[in-house]
Parts: sequence; C-alpha cells; structure tokens
Amino acid sequence: MKVPVTLEVSSRQLGMPFNVRLDGGASGSPASTTGHIEAGSRVLTLAEPLDFADGQGLYLANGGPLSSLDTPPAPVLSQNGPQGMEQYSYVVVALDGLGGGSAASEPATLNTGPATLGGLGPDGSGQNAPLYEARWINIRLAPVEGANGGYAVYRVKAPATSQLALGFLGIIFEINAPFIDYGQTPDTPPPGIPAAPPSFPFAQGLVTTIISGGGSSTLMLADAAVTTVDGGPVYHDDSEALARAYERGGAVIYHPPGTYRVSRMLTFAVPDGILEGDGGASQICYQANYTASLVVTQSHVNVRNLAINGAYVGCTLLSIRGADDVTIREVSLANALQSGLEAEAFTMTSAHRLSVTGNTVQNCATAISVLGNWDNVLIAENIVHFDDYNHSGRGVSLHNIETNGTYLYPTHWIVTENRIRAGNHTGGIVVQGAGLGTITSNVLEVAGGIFGMAFYANPVAPASSSGVVCSANYCESLWIGAGNGVYIDGYAHITVAENILRNWGYAIQVTGYGGPAESPDVTTLGVVAVNNNIDNAVLGPVNGSLPLAVELRANSGLNPLGIVSQSPPASGVSYQNPYPTSIQIYQPLAIVDPSSEASVDVNMGRTDATLTPVYHYAVPAYATTTNPVTVSLRVPYGWWYGWTATNVQLLTPVIVAD
Repeated sequence: MKVPVTLEVSSRQLGMPFNVRLDGGASGSPASTTGHIEAGSRVLTLAEPLDFADGQGLYLANGGPLSSLDTPPAPVLSQNGPQGMEQYSYVVVALDGLGGGSAASEPATLNTGPATLGGLGPDGSGQNAPLYEARWINIRLAPVEGANGGYAVYRVKAPATSQLALGFLGIIFEINAPFIDYGQTPDTPPPGIPAAPPSFPFAQGLVTTIISGGGSSTLMLADAAVTTVDGGPVYHDDSEALARAYERGGAVIYHPPGTYRVSRMLTFAVPDGILEGDGGASQICYQANYTASLVVTQSHVNVRNLAINGAYVGCTLLSIRGADDVTIREVSLANALQSGLEAEAFTMTSAHRLSVTGNTVQNCATAISVLGNWDNVLIAENIVHFDDYNHSGRGVSLHNIETNGTYLYPTHWIVTENRIRAGNHTGGIVVQGAGLGTITSNVLEVAGGIFGMAFYANPVAPASSSGVVCSANYCESLWIGAGNGVYIDGYAHITVAENILRNWGYAIQVTGYGGPAESPDVTTLGVVAVNNNIDNAVLGPVNGSLPLAVELRANSGLNPLGIVSQSPPASGVSYQNPYPTSIQIYQPLAIVDPSSEASVDVNMGRTDATLTPVYHYAVPAYATTTNPVTVSLRVPYGWWYGWTATNVQLLTPVIVAD
C-alpha cells in the first residue's frame, strides 16, 4: 500500500519568485488577541493561542518603556459659523511614534458653540455648503518636542442638543493646520492609544521574538517587558522576516495574500527588482514606529499590486531614494501622517524615468510627492481620497530641494487623468520650482482647501519655475467660496487654459508678493489664462507689486465675471474677457485707455450719496459687430483702495462699426 506524501517545496526550488511566507517565514497573519505580562518577565500569557509560532516576531502594545513626552498645553479653540451659547471641550495627547504618549492636556472649552455641528451638505459635514453656513470647531495645538507620532484629540464635553458622543476623534500630525470637529463620531484609536484621555503617560510597544510556546497560550519571549501589561493587544510582527527576504530573496519578491505587520524601516536594494503581491489582499501594515517605511534604493525597480497601511504611526509609506527608472503601479497606500509615496532625487545627476500610475492613495498627508532632480516623470490615473476634513495635506506635489546650496527640481513631467478628492486645508496639485511640465485632464475636488492647483517659484533659482501648461482640468471647491482654484506666485510662462473652476473664492489668483514659507518675492512673468469656464467664483485677483505681462482673456462662466485686486499690479497686466452687461466685483475697476475714440460709461456704484461718479473710458477700436467688444481693465489705486464695489454696470454697451 502506497501512502501519499506531501512535500513542502520552496518557490525558489521551482524557479518561481521568492515567497515571503513559504520561503521567508513571514506569518502574514492578521490575527490578534490580548495578553498579560509582568514587568521584567519574558512569559506572556495569551487570552487565546491563535496561530503564534516559535521564531515569529511579536508586538505587545504598551509593553515597552514609559513615554517621556511632556504633557502638551491645552489647545486653542475657535469656531466657524454662527455663535451660540453651548460648551464644547477638548484635550490633546502627544504621541512619541513608538506606541507611547503623554498624559492628556488640560481641557480647553469653547463657550459660544452652536447647538449642533455640521452644515448643509448631504453628509451633514457642510460639504457643498456656503462656507459661512457650516458649523465646526477648530482645535489648534502647540508643539511638543519628540511628538513624532502626532497628537491624539479627544472630545470631552458637548451639549446634549448636539447628540455627540465623547471620546477619541483622531490624530493630527501637522500642527500648522487645525484639527476640525465637524460633528464626527468618535473613532477607535490605533493599538496602544487609550480610548479615553489618559491621566498619566503610557508606555511604548514591545517588539520581540517568540522563543518557545508557539501554539499554546503561554509564550516565552526573547525580551522582557519593561511595563506590566494586563489585557493589552498582541499582534504578529513580520519585520525581521521581510527584512531578510528583501535582502537575500533575489530580484522578485512575492507577497501572497496576508497582513504583514512591521515596526521598522524595510529597505529593498536589489537592482532590476520587483516587489509584488495580490493587490489589496497583500497588505503591509506598519505599527507603532514613526520611522517605519518601505524604502527603494536601487534603480530599475517595479513595485506593483501591493497594499501598504500606515495605521497613522507618523511615517512615509513608500520612499524612493537615490534610484531612477522606478515604476509604482496599482499599489494601495493608506493612512500615513506623512507621505504615501515620496520619490526623492538629491544628487546633481538627474534621476530619470519615474512612473506612478493606477495607484490608490487614501488619508496621507501628501499622497504623491516628487522631490528634487527628477527628469521624465509620469503621474497618471491615480485616485487620491481623504475620508474627512482632518486628513490635511496635498494630493500631488512636485517640489524643489536644496543640496549643498544648489536647488534641484523636477523637469519634463506630466500629471494627467488623476482623480483627487482632498481634505481640509489642502491643495490638490502643488508645484514649487518644477518646470517644463503639464497638468491636464485631472479631476480635483477640494474640501475646505486653500487651493486646487498652486505654483510657487523656486526661492533661489526662479528661472527653473517656468514652462508649465495647466489645461482641461475640472477643479471644484467643496466649500463654496473657499480658497483659490489656481494660485500662481513667482512663475514665468505658465498657461492656464480650458479648465472648469467651480465654487472658489477666487478662480485664478496671480501674485508677486511671495509667501515667507513657500516662495520669495519673485516676479510672476508671462501668465496667460484663457478659455476657462468659471462657475460660482470670481476671476481675480492679480495683486502684489511683481506680476508682469499677465493676460486673462476669453474666460467665461455661468455667473458674471469679477476681477479682484488689493494693490496695484505692475505694467503689462490686462484682463480681456467677454463683454458683460454687468460685473460683480470686490474692488473697484477702471478701464485702461487704449487711445480709441469710442467710449463706455462706467458707474462705479458707490453707495455714498455724495460721491457717485460716472467715469468715461475708451474701448478698443478693433471691436466690431461680429467681434464682441472686449475691454482691458486694471485696478486703480489711491483713494479707491480698499473700497468694495458691487454690481458695477457698463451702462452704454458700445459696438464699433467695421
């Protein structure tokens, strides 16, 4: 009688890709339980044995040393929307990025809150509502040294009328933007972070290896616990198994379906290598280490069909450093307090060919970031999504970096056919110092955003900030009247054409001021905005002392166009748009005299009964019955400055005969 025999044959023996589970010993297990261990002991008692095995890695929440972070000060509160008489209170906790954190701050209380939070949007959050009608509370934080994991925010008091539960609201990493309570339901915190505000500092996680006892409820660990844990979460940890696979597994590394929890940085340094999985079923999940990241350091690498979840531990999920000819395709990146994908080229020699296509990025501070000396970059057909308004950041960022006093910047790039739905205080696509590029056929929906698309000059080498075409994009603010659809500061020779710009405070703003954090006082030269469709937004402004040769023409929309400015632009700035019978504006306009014999009366519409002047200005002589009259407009200065005019009427439309 023959007895069947099952042979455990490795994938390498069969000439197949290196399998991180079969060949590398990774568990790939999402299983978790709770456990008890005394400080100083290596014996961990599990609530249930599950599938833990000898030699595997293990993560025990709060089993490490106590966090040494200082208690943060109480947050500073403000509100949007009408005031009321209700109280809302909040505390914050600083997180060290290693699973530990501080005691909770003293509570901060707002005494003028509304009866309920939210707005007129379909989900009650204020989305698609006028900005002034949405009701939320801003929670601003002060920095704590060493808070590498961000800050946990807790709602500790709310009025009965609001029907809001108390508890953990979320984590914020960027303290320059507020955390927003818009009436969301409290969430489940990451492992090891208390569900209720802690009165004392809590311990970091313990990462160790199972020496013996696998398959039973009693495990012997390689390392002793520093802090007693009673009922704390226990997870697998595949950090060491994946690190060995990436180092010695060969050129093709396959992640079969599973959840691979890791708590350290992993480096893939194999030239011409491939990291792959089975899409969303193959997930690398970071836990309790702000330095955790998957780093690619060699050229000609393809990362495809993987999922990486940051679990909000403060890291960048996938990093490309010092490599070129890299392809990132059909990768899912989620929940990072820094970038989802960051590709950095920091040498004087250009890194060539970066392709980022068909990926999904969710809830990352910056979804896709390209930094430095990249040449030939394609960012296409990606989906970027933020679940709520507290996941603030940027959808796509192309940015210069400084190396040894020299600024390096991306060139020859295209951003196309991406769908970006961005969260609070964010930008859909942001370009600083990157030249010779195209942004086209993207769909951008930005909630509570500062801008849809923004262009900032290189601080030291402004000549690099040129040669950009921004065309055929759909760009909408989900908060009516918030931010800028297109913001241009310090760029030269940029064309903004055939875009649809909806619901922005300003559809297109051109300035030469330069912000202290983003851009210097650099001349904005040669901007052309043409054939854009502007819906429920005003066109301007052009402001600052440095815009030159700026031309806005043939832009139209469903509402009357407006031009806005707050200081006199320099010479060469002109607006040429379809001739309306009325214009709604926010600063007074005059018409530049083009030395023509024809004239138009412009009533500036001032409500002061003693000053209702009517001014006569000429219109271009080349206008004909078949060519509708256009006018060149500029913003006057002097005593008109700061005066708001509305419903400016062109009282005498003029058609000049052929």
